[in-house]
Amino acid sequence: MRIKFSLLLAVGLLVGCQATGPVKYQGSGAESAGCDYGSIEGDEYTLTDSTKPYVTNIFFYDSTKEKVWQLDKGMYTDLVSGNFKVVEVGVVTQEDINAKKPFLSKYRYFQEEYNGELLKRDKSFSTKVVTQNCSVYYLHGGTGKKSLTSSIAKSTGESLSDKDVMKVFGKTVFVELDLAASIKYDKFDKRYKVTTPTHNKMLLRGSINEDTHGVSYIQLYADLTFLEKWGFVKHATDTDGVNHEVTKISTDTDCSSRVLGCVLTETIGVSLSRDFLEQKKEGFEIKVYGTKEAILKVPGKLVESFLEGLDQAVSKSKSGDKSV
Repeated sequence: MRIKFSLLLAVGLLVGCQATGPVKYQGSGAESAGCDYGSIEGDEYTLTDSTKPYVTNIFFYDSTKEKVWQLDKGMYTDLVSGNFKVVEVGVVTQEDINAKKPFLSKYRYFQEEYNGELLKRDKSFSTKVVTQNCSVYYLHGGTGKKSLTSSIAKSTGESLSDKDVMKVFGKTVFVELDLAASIKYDKFDKRYKVTTPTHNKMLLRGSINEDTHGVSYIQLYADLTFLEKWGFVKHATDTDGVNHEVTKISTDTDCSSRVLGCVLTETIGVSLSRDFLEQKKEGFEIKVYGTKEAILKVPGKLVESFLEGLDQAVSKSKSGDKSV
């Protein structure tokens, strides 16, 4: 009997927490009796029809509680039925405080491309929005760029541009990535090895022969993640229909997640040529496949960084500079 009462009490408390609902925005002045929605500056947005049934995936309403406790769709009527405006960016909610914890540091940042530039975005900040009915909601900073542009549009029906997305998240949460390739001389292989920084679990790497000053190899090095079943990736084809050799480098299994089950990682190398990269300076896509498949999207900035590194390695090999 005591157990049953405790369970009912817990359920009651949970429902009570969820039933609080969004607060009302009071505007920027203390004397304001309402939010005066029409006077709020900035663009007006709306949810896309496909997103409305799943609004809790990217929004929440209570900044003092974790998002997981705010899944009652009945609390999002104002957001689903009308338009809204951004009133504050870079907001730190309880959800964001949790995201900033050290053990989550490797999940804290997105690497995304905006207007041709690769940027790092801090996920641990939310965006505060206000609806036409003055209800306050928060856009979760962990929402990816692709997800956001498919979930939100301008009230005029226009899709969000890269500039719009940056405005919604706030420019202060973006940091430009240092993509300069590193060059190291290997005295055992007699090669100058060139490696770019990692971008979305991918990097470009290769080497220059000390004697011939030519390219020894170039690879797109990538970690592929699958759930429960291996992808057994053995093939790669680019958008021109050209096949590329695939080298299996390593595998790793992580079954520690109770939610995802076993996460399986296959690390592969896709052989590329310098001529191919010279033709793809604006970026390229390659489909890798076996029993499962994945699309690898390599941005132009990473290609340019690697090619610059190769040129520097060639110069160093010709001058005999082994100080790197």
